[in-house]
Amino acid sequence: MKTYAIGQVIYLLSNKETKVFPAQVVEVVVRKTLENEETNYFIKMPDNAATVVSLSKVDGQVFLSLEALKNFMLENARKNIESIVLSSQQLAEKVFATPQTQSTEMKDLITSNSLDNDDSSVAQVDLGNGVIARVNLDNIGDLNGKVS
Repeated sequence: MKTYAIGQVIYLLSNKETKVFPAQVVEVVVRKTLENEETNYFIKMPDNAATVVSLSKVDGQVFLSLEALKNFMLENARKNIESIVLSSQQLAEKVFATPQTQSTEMKDLITSNSLDNDDSSVAQVDLGNGVIARVNLDNIGDLNGKVS
């Protein structure tokens, strides 16, 4: 379990809705028994009544900094967007794509990303994640029907 200092400001990302709440640790209760030791933190919420609640009762994730919270939220958003785009791509390939349209679209994409050099039969294709491929356009016809 994480430990918090009295007076420390933490940030709570609600599990029920996309909201972030700052809270301040105002009390630490340590309960020791023969079997174990339990630490319970109480936080002050940012409402008008300055409500104090047990951190264990809060339905959300705790972050120690806004930067960590922001990175977590951005990563979740990126994963969701990638999943939505992949689902759409898979549906489009299943319903609409034919080998001929795929090779024509690929050739158009490669041609639009051609290198600015004397060899017009070589193109540069951005594959994403910083990966760039060089493709010989003279061989693109050989790929028809072989791309899976």
